[in-house]
Amino acid sequence: MVGGPTNFREVIANSFERRVMRNPRYSLRAFAKYLDIDVASLSKILNGKRTIGLRLSKRLGAKLGLEPSEVDFYYKKSRCGYKPQKSDQKEYEQVAEDHFKIISDWHHFAILELISTKDFKPQINWISKRLQISPTAVSMAIKRLQSLGMVKVEGLNLVDDTSGFQSCLPKSRSTLAYKNHQLQLLDKAKSALELVPLAQRDQTGVMMAVNSEQLGLARKEIQKFRRRIDKILSLKQKSKDEVYQLCISFFPLTTRY
Repeated sequence: MVGGPTNFREVIANSFERRVMRNPRYSLRAFAKYLDIDVASLSKILNGKRTIGLRLSKRLGAKLGLEPSEVDFYYKKSRCGYKPQKSDQKEYEQVAEDHFKIISDWHHFAILELISTKDFKPQINWISKRLQISPTAVSMAIKRLQSLGMVKVEGLNLVDDTSGFQSCLPKSRSTLAYKNHQLQLLDKAKSALELVPLAQRDQTGVMMAVNSEQLGLARKEIQKFRRRIDKILSLKQKSKDEVYQLCISFFPLTTRY
């Protein structure tokens, strides 16, 4: 299962796949034991041969670290499917919570950015090689973006239909979808540290003692910096050839007992 989940079965499948990616020896039996469910039932759920009731959804959701609102969201989509209405699409820029749950995996936004590069080719295998993800992941991501009205196919071309929408941050940053999104970006940053030549990246930091009452000011300044870099390197550029990710982590190293 690839791409952001749209129902509870996909949530479970995505969680299992992430565990297998971290440990190729991780088994379905081990996952079933963690979820406190028999392996046969779990297999039927993942294969779409068993429905997930509300009680089981709540129990599995708690095991997977979902918030009650997320359990309710995925449970409802599991029962009736997800068909975005036109009003959903119009309000995406203001209310991105439900959509973000569906496209929270990093490569959805990377595809949107890749479309604007000068040598872009609307071909599954080409996108797959450029982003180093599977063709299946690309295909499913494009379908999800289409379903939300964020990309459209015009002839042989794939077109970004977001009207220049730039932010992928949901209003709430404590949801499982947002946390997973940030964890994926941190993993990409770690990989870049090992694999990307220094001339093609910049990974630096500064450690400081601060007045914690000024954290609100720090957030505002970080936001201004992000948007300024975006404007300089992306919005004002007509000849773009690569997709980059700017990650900023500002967090305490000390604790109070």
